[in-house]
Amino acid sequence: MRNKEKYNYIGDFLILNKENFLQPIFVGDIGATNARFAYIAAKSTAVDVKYFSCANYESIESLVQAFYDTLSDTETPPSIGALAVACPILGDIVKFTNLPWQFSIEKLKDAFSLDSLFVVNDYAAVAKALPYLGQESLNLIGSIEPAATETKEPKVVLGPGSGLGSASLVPYTWNNTVHWVTVSGEAGHMSLSSQNAKTDGIVSALRKKLGYVCIESVLSGTGIINLYNLLFSQLKTSHSPFLVMKKESESIAPFSSEKKNYYNRNTFLKFEGISTISIDEKLPKRPHGIVDSIKPVSDLDNAVESEIFNKFKEMTAPQIALMALQFKNMDPLPLFSKNLPTLPETPPKEILEISWNSLSYFFQFLGSVAGDLALSVNATGGVYFSGGILPQIENLFQQSNFRAFFQAKGSYESYLSKIPTYLITHPAPALVGLARIAWEKLNNQ
Repeated sequence: MRNKEKYNYIGDFLILNKENFLQPIFVGDIGATNARFAYIAAKSTAVDVKYFSCANYESIESLVQAFYDTLSDTETPPSIGALAVACPILGDIVKFTNLPWQFSIEKLKDAFSLDSLFVVNDYAAVAKALPYLGQESLNLIGSIEPAATETKEPKVVLGPGSGLGSASLVPYTWNNTVHWVTVSGEAGHMSLSSQNAKTDGIVSALRKKLGYVCIESVLSGTGIINLYNLLFSQLKTSHSPFLVMKKESESIAPFSSEKKNYYNRNTFLKFEGISTISIDEKLPKRPHGIVDSIKPVSDLDNAVESEIFNKFKEMTAPQIALMALQFKNMDPLPLFSKNLPTLPETPPKEILEISWNSLSYFFQFLGSVAGDLALSVNATGGVYFSGGILPQIENLFQQSNFRAFFQAKGSYESYLSKIPTYLITHPAPALVGLARIAWEKLNNQ
Protein backbone atom coordinates (compact mmCIF):
# COMPACT_ATOMS: atom_id res chain seq x y z
CA MET A 1 0.00 0.00 0.00
CA ARG A 2 1.20 3.50 -0.73
CA ASN A 3 1.46 6.16 1.91
CA LYS A 4 -1.90 6.25 3.58
CA GLU A 5 -3.67 9.56 3.12
CA LYS A 6 -5.85 11.29 5.66
CA TYR A 7 -9.47 10.63 4.85
CA ASN A 8 -12.14 13.32 4.86
CA TYR A 9 -15.62 13.15 6.36
CA ILE A 10 -18.45 14.20 4.08
CA GLY A 11 -20.93 14.27 6.97
CA ASP A 12 -23.70 12.06 8.23
CA PHE A 13 -27.04 11.28 6.66
CA LEU A 14 -29.80 8.71 6.93
CA ILE A 15 -28.88 5.73 4.79
CA LEU A 16 -32.04 3.67 5.39
CA ASN A 17 -35.48 5.00 6.27
CA LYS A 18 -36.80 2.43 8.72
CA GLU A 19 -35.02 -0.86 8.12
CA ASN A 20 -31.67 -1.58 9.71
CA PHE A 21 -29.11 -4.35 9.76
CA LEU A 22 -28.77 -6.99 12.45
CA GLN A 23 -25.00 -7.07 11.96
CA PRO A 24 -22.40 -4.38 11.15
CA ILE A 25 -21.87 -3.66 7.47
CA PHE A 26 -19.71 -1.45 5.31
CA VAL A 27 -20.59 0.08 1.95
CA GLY A 28 -18.13 1.56 -0.53
CA ASP A 29 -18.49 3.46 -3.80
CA ILE A 30 -15.28 3.27 -5.86
CA GLY A 31 -15.05 5.48 -8.93
CA ALA A 32 -12.16 6.24 -11.23
CA THR A 33 -11.08 9.20 -9.11
CA ASN A 34 -12.59 9.01 -5.64
CA ALA A 35 -13.90 6.39 -3.25
CA ARG A 36 -16.45 6.82 -0.47
CA PHE A 37 -16.95 4.38 2.37
CA ALA A 38 -19.34 4.19 5.28
CA TYR A 39 -19.65 1.91 8.30
CA ILE A 40 -23.19 1.03 9.40
CA ALA A 41 -23.48 -0.33 12.93
CA ALA A 42 -26.01 -3.00 13.77
CA LYS A 43 -29.52 -1.56 14.24
CA SER A 44 -28.35 1.86 13.03
CA THR A 45 -29.41 3.99 10.07
CA ALA A 46 -27.18 7.09 10.27
CA VAL A 47 -23.61 6.98 8.96
CA ASP A 48 -20.51 9.07 8.46
CA VAL A 49 -19.01 8.96 4.98
CA LYS A 50 -15.25 8.84 4.54
CA TYR A 51 -13.61 9.96 1.33
CA PHE A 52 -10.43 8.59 -0.26
CA SER A 53 -8.48 9.31 -3.44
CA CYS A 54 -7.98 6.17 -5.52
CA ALA A 55 -4.67 7.49 -6.87
CA ASN A 56 -3.09 6.94 -3.45
CA TYR A 57 -3.66 3.18 -3.48
CA GLU A 58 -2.17 0.40 -5.57
CA SER A 59 -5.11 -1.99 -5.32
CA ILE A 60 -8.65 -2.29 -4.10
CA GLU A 61 -7.36 -4.39 -1.21
CA SER A 62 -5.14 -1.56 0.02
CA LEU A 63 -8.00 0.91 -0.38
CA VAL A 64 -10.43 -1.22 1.64
CA GLN A 65 -7.73 -1.74 4.27
CA ALA A 66 -7.25 2.02 4.53
CA PHE A 67 -10.95 2.33 5.30
CA TYR A 68 -10.74 -0.44 7.92
CA ASP A 69 -7.87 1.45 9.53
CA THR A 70 -10.24 4.35 10.22
CA LEU A 71 -12.60 2.23 12.33
CA SER A 72 -12.45 2.86 16.04
CA ASP A 73 -11.83 0.22 18.71
CA THR A 74 -15.51 0.40 19.69
CA GLU A 75 -16.74 -0.40 16.17
CA THR A 76 -17.22 -4.13 15.61
CA PRO A 77 -15.55 -5.26 12.35
CA PRO A 78 -18.12 -5.57 9.55
CA SER A 79 -19.43 -9.01 8.66
CA ILE A 80 -21.15 -7.82 5.47
CA GLY A 81 -19.72 -5.67 2.67
CA ALA A 82 -21.24 -4.02 -0.39
CA LEU A 83 -19.21 -2.31 -3.10
CA ALA A 84 -20.19 -0.23 -6.12
CA VAL A 85 -17.45 -0.17 -8.77
CA ALA A 86 -17.09 1.81 -11.99
CA CYS A 87 -17.07 -1.12 -14.41
CA PRO A 88 -19.28 -3.99 -15.58
CA ILE A 89 -19.68 -6.98 -13.23
CA LEU A 90 -19.29 -10.07 -15.40
CA GLY A 91 -18.35 -12.73 -12.86
CA ASP A 92 -16.02 -13.28 -9.91
CA ILE A 93 -13.13 -11.39 -11.51
CA VAL A 94 -13.83 -7.65 -11.66
CA LYS A 95 -11.68 -5.43 -13.90
CA PHE A 96 -11.89 -1.68 -13.46
CA THR A 97 -12.32 0.33 -16.63
CA ASN A 98 -10.47 3.47 -15.52
CA LEU A 99 -8.01 2.05 -13.01
CA PRO A 100 -5.27 -0.58 -13.34
CA TRP A 101 -7.02 -2.76 -10.77
CA GLN A 102 -8.73 -6.10 -10.83
CA PHE A 103 -9.87 -8.39 -8.04
CA SER A 104 -11.71 -11.58 -7.19
CA ILE A 105 -14.93 -10.99 -5.27
CA GLU A 106 -14.50 -14.26 -3.36
CA LYS A 107 -10.87 -13.59 -2.45
CA LEU A 108 -11.66 -10.05 -1.31
CA LYS A 109 -14.48 -11.40 0.83
CA ASP A 110 -12.16 -13.94 2.43
CA ALA A 111 -9.35 -11.41 2.91
CA PHE A 112 -11.58 -9.31 5.17
CA SER A 113 -13.36 -12.26 6.83
CA LEU A 114 -16.78 -11.25 5.52
CA ASP A 115 -19.82 -13.50 5.55
CA SER A 116 -21.09 -11.86 2.35
CA LEU A 117 -19.75 -9.33 -0.14
CA PHE A 118 -22.08 -7.81 -2.73
CA VAL A 119 -20.52 -6.06 -5.74
CA VAL A 120 -22.53 -4.05 -8.27
CA ASN A 121 -21.93 -1.42 -10.94
CA ASP A 122 -21.63 2.07 -9.44
CA TYR A 123 -24.56 3.53 -11.37
CA ALA A 124 -26.74 0.55 -10.56
CA ALA A 125 -26.24 1.56 -6.93
CA VAL A 126 -27.14 5.19 -7.70
CA ALA A 127 -30.25 4.03 -9.58
CA LYS A 128 -31.32 1.88 -6.63
CA ALA A 129 -31.19 4.96 -4.39
CA LEU A 130 -33.56 7.06 -6.49
CA PRO A 131 -36.87 6.12 -4.79
CA TYR A 132 -35.28 6.76 -1.37
CA LEU A 133 -33.79 10.21 -1.97
CA GLY A 134 -35.84 13.05 -0.54
CA GLN A 135 -36.69 16.21 -2.42
CA GLU A 136 -33.96 17.96 -0.46
CA SER A 137 -31.45 15.81 -2.39
CA LEU A 138 -32.82 16.71 -5.84
CA ASN A 139 -32.76 19.96 -7.81
CA LEU A 140 -35.13 20.27 -10.75
CA ILE A 141 -33.38 21.15 -14.03
CA GLY A 142 -35.77 23.12 -16.20
CA SER A 143 -39.35 23.99 -15.37
CA ILE A 144 -41.07 20.65 -16.01
CA GLU A 145 -43.03 19.78 -12.89
CA PRO A 146 -43.23 16.07 -11.99
CA ALA A 147 -46.51 14.22 -12.42
CA ALA A 148 -48.28 12.63 -9.47
CA THR A 149 -47.56 9.13 -10.84
CA GLU A 150 -43.88 9.79 -11.39
CA THR A 151 -42.69 7.98 -8.25
CA LYS A 152 -43.81 4.58 -9.59
CA GLU A 153 -42.56 4.96 -13.17
CA PRO A 154 -39.26 3.90 -14.84
CA LYS A 155 -36.27 6.15 -14.22
CA VAL A 156 -32.84 6.74 -15.76
CA VAL A 157 -29.69 8.05 -14.11
CA LEU A 158 -26.49 9.13 -15.83
CA GLY A 159 -23.51 11.25 -14.98
CA PRO A 160 -20.31 12.57 -16.53
CA GLY A 161 -17.09 12.36 -14.52
CA SER A 162 -13.89 10.58 -15.49
CA GLY A 163 -16.20 8.71 -17.86
CA LEU A 164 -19.97 8.54 -18.24
CA GLY A 165 -21.99 6.16 -16.07
CA SER A 166 -25.61 5.17 -16.58
CA ALA A 167 -28.31 2.83 -15.33
CA SER A 168 -32.09 2.39 -15.39
CA LEU A 169 -34.57 1.61 -12.64
CA VAL A 170 -37.69 -0.32 -13.61
CA PRO A 171 -40.63 -0.95 -11.24
CA TYR A 172 -42.70 -4.09 -10.80
CA THR A 173 -45.53 -4.83 -8.39
CA TRP A 174 -45.60 -7.91 -6.21
CA ASN A 175 -47.84 -8.50 -3.19
CA ASN A 176 -49.38 -5.07 -3.75
CA THR A 177 -45.97 -3.49 -3.19
CA VAL A 178 -43.81 -1.69 -5.76
CA HIS A 179 -40.32 -3.18 -6.09
CA TRP A 180 -37.45 -1.89 -8.20
CA VAL A 181 -35.07 -3.66 -10.59
CA THR A 182 -31.83 -1.95 -11.60
CA VAL A 183 -30.38 -2.39 -15.08
CA SER A 184 -26.82 -1.11 -15.37
CA GLY A 185 -25.40 -0.06 -18.71
CA GLU A 186 -22.31 1.24 -20.46
CA ALA A 187 -23.88 4.15 -22.31
CA GLY A 188 -20.59 6.05 -22.23
CA HIS A 189 -19.19 3.63 -24.80
CA MET A 190 -22.12 3.96 -27.21
CA SER A 191 -21.53 5.85 -30.45
CA LEU A 192 -21.88 9.61 -30.21
CA SER A 193 -24.55 10.99 -32.51
CA SER A 194 -25.01 14.49 -33.85
CA GLN A 195 -28.06 16.73 -33.63
CA ASN A 196 -27.37 19.35 -36.30
CA ALA A 197 -24.82 20.62 -38.78
CA LYS A 198 -22.71 22.27 -36.07
CA THR A 199 -22.38 19.14 -33.99
CA ASP A 200 -21.77 17.20 -37.22
CA GLY A 201 -18.54 19.18 -37.45
CA ILE A 202 -17.54 18.29 -33.90
CA VAL A 203 -18.21 14.58 -34.32
CA SER A 204 -16.41 14.53 -37.67
CA ALA A 205 -13.35 16.30 -36.25
CA LEU A 206 -13.19 13.96 -33.26
CA ARG A 207 -13.50 10.94 -35.53
CA LYS A 208 -10.43 12.07 -37.48
CA LYS A 209 -8.46 12.33 -34.26
CA LEU A 210 -9.78 9.46 -32.16
CA GLY A 211 -11.16 6.93 -34.61
CA TYR A 212 -14.19 5.64 -32.71
CA VAL A 213 -16.10 8.51 -31.11
CA CYS A 214 -18.09 7.39 -28.11
CA ILE A 215 -20.32 9.45 -25.86
CA GLU A 216 -17.51 9.81 -23.32
CA SER A 217 -15.48 11.62 -25.98
CA VAL A 218 -17.52 14.72 -25.08
CA LEU A 219 -19.43 13.85 -21.89
CA SER A 220 -16.60 13.56 -19.37
CA GLY A 221 -13.87 15.70 -17.92
CA THR A 222 -11.64 14.89 -20.87
CA GLY A 223 -14.61 15.46 -23.16
CA ILE A 224 -14.80 19.07 -22.02
CA ILE A 225 -11.12 19.39 -22.91
CA ASN A 226 -11.78 17.87 -26.35
CA LEU A 227 -14.49 20.42 -27.05
CA TYR A 228 -12.35 23.31 -25.84
CA ASN A 229 -9.39 22.20 -27.97
CA LEU A 230 -11.57 22.00 -31.07
CA LEU A 231 -12.78 25.56 -30.60
CA PHE A 232 -9.36 26.85 -29.56
CA SER A 233 -7.86 25.45 -32.76
CA GLN A 234 -10.16 27.71 -34.77
CA LEU A 235 -8.62 30.92 -33.46
CA LYS A 236 -6.78 32.53 -36.38
CA THR A 237 -3.72 34.74 -36.30
CA SER A 238 -3.76 37.79 -38.55
CA HIS A 239 -4.26 41.56 -38.19
CA SER A 240 -7.48 40.46 -36.54
CA PRO A 241 -5.75 37.71 -34.60
CA PHE A 242 -8.64 35.34 -33.97
CA LEU A 243 -12.01 34.14 -35.13
CA VAL A 244 -14.69 35.16 -32.62
CA MET A 245 -17.28 32.48 -31.95
CA LYS A 246 -20.92 33.46 -32.23
CA LYS A 247 -23.08 33.46 -29.14
CA GLU A 248 -24.56 30.24 -27.76
CA SER A 249 -22.57 28.11 -30.19
CA GLU A 250 -24.53 29.39 -33.18
CA SER A 251 -21.66 28.71 -35.50
CA ILE A 252 -18.53 26.66 -35.68
CA ALA A 253 -15.77 27.21 -38.20
CA PRO A 254 -14.72 24.45 -40.62
CA PHE A 255 -12.40 21.97 -38.97
CA SER A 256 -8.87 21.32 -40.13
CA SER A 257 -7.71 17.75 -40.64
CA GLU A 258 -4.34 18.57 -39.07
CA LYS A 259 -3.53 16.92 -35.76
CA LYS A 260 -4.71 18.60 -32.57
CA ASN A 261 -4.20 17.93 -28.91
CA TYR A 262 -7.29 15.88 -28.02
CA TYR A 263 -7.77 13.44 -25.22
CA ASN A 264 -9.41 10.13 -24.66
CA ARG A 265 -9.67 8.18 -21.46
CA ASN A 266 -5.90 7.55 -21.30
CA THR A 267 -5.84 10.74 -19.22
CA PHE A 268 -8.23 11.09 -16.31
CA LEU A 269 -8.58 14.61 -14.99
CA LYS A 270 -9.87 14.87 -11.46
CA PHE A 271 -12.91 17.12 -11.64
CA GLU A 272 -14.28 15.83 -8.37
CA GLY A 273 -12.41 17.87 -5.78
CA ILE A 274 -11.34 20.26 -8.56
CA SER A 275 -7.78 19.04 -8.85
CA THR A 276 -5.77 19.97 -11.90
CA ILE A 277 -3.42 17.02 -11.35
CA SER A 278 -3.70 14.15 -13.79
CA ILE A 279 -4.26 10.82 -12.06
CA ASP A 280 -1.90 9.23 -14.55
CA GLU A 281 0.91 11.10 -12.81
CA LYS A 282 0.36 8.78 -9.84
CA LEU A 283 -0.96 5.56 -11.33
CA PRO A 284 1.05 2.97 -13.26
CA LYS A 285 0.14 2.55 -16.91
CA ARG A 286 -2.61 0.05 -17.71
CA PRO A 287 -2.04 -2.74 -20.20
CA HIS A 288 -3.59 -2.22 -23.61
CA GLY A 289 -7.32 -2.71 -23.34
CA ILE A 290 -10.73 -1.57 -24.50
CA VAL A 291 -10.33 2.08 -23.58
CA ASP A 292 -6.76 2.22 -24.92
CA SER A 293 -7.83 1.27 -28.42
CA ILE A 294 -8.36 4.95 -29.26
CA LYS A 295 -5.06 6.80 -29.14
CA PRO A 296 -4.83 10.43 -28.03
CA VAL A 297 -3.60 12.97 -30.54
CA SER A 298 -0.67 15.12 -29.52
CA ASP A 299 0.92 18.35 -30.62
CA LEU A 300 -1.73 20.99 -31.04
CA ASP A 301 -0.97 22.93 -34.19
CA ASN A 302 0.46 26.41 -34.06
CA ALA A 303 -2.52 28.20 -35.60
CA VAL A 304 -2.52 30.54 -32.63
CA GLU A 305 0.81 32.35 -32.49
CA SER A 306 -0.08 34.96 -29.95
CA GLU A 307 1.86 34.47 -26.73
CA ILE A 308 -1.19 35.40 -24.69
CA PHE A 309 -3.44 32.88 -26.41
CA ASN A 310 -0.80 30.16 -26.21
CA LYS A 311 -0.97 30.40 -22.43
CA PHE A 312 -4.50 29.06 -22.71
CA LYS A 313 -3.73 26.29 -25.19
CA GLU A 314 -3.79 23.42 -22.70
CA MET A 315 -6.47 23.88 -20.06
CA THR A 316 -7.99 21.42 -17.61
CA ALA A 317 -11.73 20.84 -17.33
CA PRO A 318 -11.99 22.86 -14.08
CA GLN A 319 -10.12 25.77 -15.68
CA ILE A 320 -12.44 25.70 -18.69
CA ALA A 321 -15.47 25.67 -16.38
CA LEU A 322 -14.09 28.61 -14.41
CA MET A 323 -13.58 30.65 -17.58
CA ALA A 324 -17.10 29.76 -18.74
CA LEU A 325 -18.42 31.14 -15.45
CA GLN A 326 -16.43 34.32 -15.97
CA PHE A 327 -17.87 34.70 -19.45
CA LYS A 328 -21.39 34.41 -18.02
CA ASN A 329 -20.53 36.78 -15.13
CA MET A 330 -21.45 34.07 -12.64
CA ASP A 331 -19.78 33.25 -9.34
CA PRO A 332 -18.48 29.72 -8.71
CA LEU A 333 -20.71 27.60 -6.51
CA PRO A 334 -19.39 26.84 -2.99
CA LEU A 335 -18.66 23.24 -4.00
CA PHE A 336 -16.49 24.49 -6.87
CA SER A 337 -14.87 27.21 -4.79
CA LYS A 338 -13.40 24.74 -2.28
CA ASN A 339 -10.53 24.00 -4.66
CA LEU A 340 -10.78 26.69 -7.30
CA PRO A 341 -8.27 26.21 -10.16
CA THR A 342 -5.81 28.94 -11.05
CA LEU A 343 -5.46 30.49 -14.51
CA PRO A 344 -2.21 31.57 -16.23
CA GLU A 345 -3.43 35.18 -16.29
CA THR A 346 -6.60 37.12 -16.97
CA PRO A 347 -8.12 35.39 -20.02
CA PRO A 348 -8.88 37.39 -23.18
CA LYS A 349 -12.59 37.68 -23.90
CA GLU A 350 -12.23 35.32 -26.87
CA ILE A 351 -10.87 32.59 -24.58
CA LEU A 352 -13.74 33.16 -22.16
CA GLU A 353 -16.19 32.85 -25.03
CA ILE A 354 -14.84 29.57 -26.38
CA SER A 355 -14.81 28.23 -22.82
CA TRP A 356 -18.52 28.92 -22.53
CA ASN A 357 -19.13 27.57 -26.04
CA SER A 358 -17.31 24.37 -25.01
CA LEU A 359 -19.67 23.95 -22.06
CA SER A 360 -22.64 24.90 -24.22
CA TYR A 361 -21.84 22.05 -26.63
CA PHE A 362 -21.26 19.79 -23.63
CA PHE A 363 -24.80 20.52 -22.40
CA GLN A 364 -26.23 20.07 -25.91
CA PHE A 365 -24.73 16.58 -26.16
CA LEU A 366 -25.83 15.81 -22.60
CA GLY A 367 -29.40 16.76 -23.43
CA SER A 368 -29.46 14.66 -26.56
CA VAL A 369 -27.95 11.59 -24.89
CA ALA A 370 -30.28 11.91 -21.89
CA GLY A 371 -33.27 12.14 -24.22
CA ASP A 372 -32.16 8.98 -26.03
CA LEU A 373 -31.80 7.08 -22.74
CA ALA A 374 -35.19 8.33 -21.55
CA LEU A 375 -36.82 7.02 -24.72
CA SER A 376 -35.03 3.66 -24.40
CA VAL A 377 -36.91 2.77 -21.19
CA ASN A 378 -39.88 5.17 -21.32
CA ALA A 379 -38.44 6.97 -18.29
CA THR A 380 -41.59 8.87 -17.36
CA GLY A 381 -40.40 8.70 -13.76
CA GLY A 382 -37.66 11.17 -14.57
CA VAL A 383 -34.06 11.46 -15.70
CA TYR A 384 -31.50 12.01 -12.94
CA PHE A 385 -27.95 13.31 -13.10
CA SER A 386 -25.09 12.42 -10.81
CA GLY A 387 -21.29 12.29 -11.13
CA GLY A 388 -18.43 14.57 -10.23
CA ILE A 389 -18.92 17.42 -12.70
CA LEU A 390 -22.51 18.65 -12.79
CA PRO A 391 -23.00 19.45 -9.08
CA GLN A 392 -20.07 21.86 -9.29
CA ILE A 393 -21.38 23.74 -12.32
CA GLU A 394 -25.11 23.53 -11.64
CA ASN A 395 -25.49 27.27 -12.25
CA LEU A 396 -24.16 26.82 -15.81
CA PHE A 397 -26.29 23.69 -16.22
CA GLN A 398 -29.45 25.58 -15.26
CA GLN A 399 -28.75 28.36 -17.79
CA SER A 400 -27.80 26.04 -20.64
CA ASN A 401 -29.83 24.82 -23.61
CA PHE A 402 -29.87 21.29 -22.17
CA ARG A 403 -33.67 20.93 -22.06
CA ALA A 404 -34.11 22.05 -25.68
CA PHE A 405 -31.79 19.27 -26.87
CA PHE A 406 -33.28 16.78 -24.41
CA GLN A 407 -36.70 17.29 -26.00
CA ALA A 408 -35.61 17.67 -29.65
CA LYS A 409 -36.60 14.17 -30.78
CA GLY A 410 -38.95 14.87 -33.67
CA SER A 411 -42.44 13.49 -33.11
CA TYR A 412 -41.55 12.60 -29.50
CA GLU A 413 -40.77 16.17 -28.45
CA SER A 414 -44.11 16.51 -26.69
CA TYR A 415 -43.60 13.17 -24.92
CA LEU A 416 -40.17 14.19 -23.59
CA SER A 417 -41.37 17.65 -22.65
CA LYS A 418 -43.37 16.04 -19.82
CA ILE A 419 -40.41 14.12 -18.35
CA PRO A 420 -38.72 15.95 -15.46
CA THR A 421 -34.95 16.12 -15.13
CA TYR A 422 -33.13 16.35 -11.80
CA LEU A 423 -29.63 16.94 -10.50
CA ILE A 424 -28.82 14.74 -7.50
CA THR A 425 -27.25 16.84 -4.74
CA HIS A 426 -26.96 14.08 -2.13
CA PRO A 427 -23.26 13.66 -1.17
CA ALA A 428 -23.16 9.88 -1.68
CA PRO A 429 -26.24 8.43 -3.40
CA ALA A 430 -24.47 5.19 -4.36
CA LEU A 431 -24.02 4.37 -0.67
CA VAL A 432 -27.75 4.77 -0.09
CA GLY A 433 -28.42 2.41 -3.00
CA LEU A 434 -25.80 -0.07 -1.79
CA ALA A 435 -27.34 -0.21 1.66
CA ARG A 436 -30.71 -0.87 0.08
CA ILE A 437 -29.31 -3.60 -2.19
CA ALA A 438 -27.58 -5.30 0.74
CA TRP A 439 -30.67 -5.08 2.95
CA GLU A 440 -32.88 -6.64 0.26
CA LYS A 441 -30.43 -9.48 -0.39
CA LEU A 442 -30.03 -10.23 3.30
CA ASN A 443 -33.79 -10.19 3.80
CA ASN A 444 -34.69 -12.10 0.61
CA GLN A 445 -36.57 -9.13 -0.84
